[in-house]
Amino acid sequence: MSTNQMTVTSEMVKYSTQLPQHQIKWVKREAVDGDLKDYEVVSAALAVLRLTLDASVNLPSELLPADATRILDTLKAGKQENLFT
Repeated sequence: MSTNQMTVTSEMVKYSTQLPQHQIKWVKREAVDGDLKDYEVVSAALAVLRLTLDASVNLPSELLPADATRILDTLKAGKQENLFT
């Protein structure tokens, strides 16, 4: 089974999106280096993002690209709005 084909189960659903080429290369490289499927790498990255948002963990902005920092700030602000509305 290729990394782009996945069995649909109650927990896993095939999903596609668009990413910049450098992120696709990173996902593929991490998957090969870790002997993982590409979707496992993406799932782990999303789990870290969710933990960051849910636990209000502040990642050092100098470690993140500017667009990632902006998106995290926007997501955190939206989460705060949802808490108060």
